[in-house]
Amino acid sequence: MLDIVTDAIILKKESLGDYNATYTFFTETQGKVTARATSIRKITSKLAAHLEPGLLSKIRLVARNGVFGTRSHFQVVDSLLEKRLYTDHPFLEMVSGIALSLHVDPILWDFLVTGDTNRKKLLTLCGFGESQTCVSCGMPAVNLHHPDQEFMCHNCSVRVPREQIIYIG
Repeated sequence: MLDIVTDAIILKKESLGDYNATYTFFTETQGKVTARATSIRKITSKLAAHLEPGLLSKIRLVARNGVFGTRSHFQVVDSLLEKRLYTDHPFLEMVSGIALSLHVDPILWDFLVTGDTNRKKLLTLCGFGESQTCVSCGMPAVNLHHPDQEFMCHNCSVRVPREQIIYIG
């Protein structure tokens, strides 16, 4: 069993049944990690306040069923809030969409810990370059289609589902 204690920025929270949730973290030592928290949505949960999107928390994760599993192979065991960094949830969705799972990126970590929400700077740090153009028509891009990691202009992006589009400005 692998036990990890690290600083993490909570990127996303998804409900899983009545009481459980799946979290996406960007951690200092593991990169982007998905973990399951049991009984987190109960009214008596002590961890819930420490695991809201946008917070920087010190978390303790335990690997379940070895290091690699299916959807969520880590279990959140403990958490301690350090500070609130973000209230811009679409920005956190963007980070979650473009960050690689279990890939340590100290440059991206240093950028995220500052609390900066500059989307263009984030894309440059992640290797997308300074200028982005639409993959279909060549116009300046204002959206990122995160499943394919392709840039699209407003007119071309209306053809794909809205939940797959991230506005980059």
